Amino acid sequence: MIKEFKLGSSQLHYLEIGDHTNTTLVFLHGLGASHEQYLPQVEALKDRYHLIIPDLRGNGRSSVLDMPVEDVLSTQAEDISRLLNDLQVESCWIVGVSYGGVLAYRIALDSPELVRGLIICDSFSDSVPQDFIEKLNMQLIRISLPLYHARGFLAWSLGNAYRKWPIARDFFINEMKKLRSKEVTLQRKAINEVNYTDELKKIKIPVLGIVGEKAAILVRSMRRSMEELNHSELVILPDSIDPSNLCRVQEFNELVDDFIRDNDDKI
Repeated sequence: MIKEFKLGSSQLHYLEIGDHTNTTLVFLHGLGASHEQYLPQVEALKDRYHLIIPDLRGNGRSSVLDMPVEDVLSTQAEDISRLLNDLQVESCWIVGVSYGGVLAYRIALDSPELVRGLIICDSFSDSVPQDFIEKLNMQLIRISLPLYHARGFLAWSLGNAYRKWPIARDFFINEMKKLRSKEVTLQRKAINEVNYTDELKKIKIPVLGIVGEKAAILVRSMRRSMEELNHSELVILPDSIDPSNLCRVQEFNELVDDFIRDNDDKI
C-alpha cells in the first residue's frame, strides 16, 4: 500500500509492507526510478521483513526536488531519516542500488544510529576518475545529460540494451514514460560530485557489495569502496549489469537475505 509522509509543504510517497516486529529493510531506488524497482524483492522478502520503499524526493510520486545541486543528497538523506523516525524505526538495513547506493552511504554517515547494515549494489562512493578510461566515462556522462529530456529515445535505447534481461527491460521502458527529466538531471549532477572516500572508515557496520560483472567501471569502483570499509565483502554477479536486482532477481534476493540473516544478530 502506498502511503504519504508530510515534509512541511512537501510529501514523500512510500510503500510499506510486512510485519513491524521483523527486521526493517529500506530500499533506495536508482536514478529517476521509483519504488516499483523493488517489486520483485517485495514478493520474495515481505514475509520475513518489514519493508519500506520510498519514492525519493524528485522521483515517482514524491514532491519536487528544487535546490542547489550540493544539497540534493543531504536533503534526500534527511527525508529518509525523518520518515524512519516518524515510523518509529529505531534501526534498519538499507539496500541501495546505483543512485540509491550513493544515498545509502550518505544516510549511514549522517545518521549512523539508524543504520544496522548496508547492502550496496552497482554503485560507487566517489566520482573521482582514477585513469584515462574512467575520465573518458565521466566525460561521456556529463555530455549525455541532455538525453534525460529525450524520454522516447531513452525508452527505445534501454529496451534494446536490456533485451537479455526482460524484467529490467520492461521496468526501464515503463519508467522512462514517467521520467522527471529536470530532476533526474539534477540528481545525476549531484552524484557526479560525490567523494566519500575519506569518510568511509567511519562506517563500522556490516556492508555487502554486489555488482554485475558486465559493468567493468562499476566493478572497479565497488572494489575501491569495499577496501575502504571496515566490515565488508564483495560479490560479483556473473551475467549481470546495473540494476542487478532486476537482472538477476533470485540471486540478488538470496544474497540480501543470507547476508542479513548472517549478520543481524551480531550487531
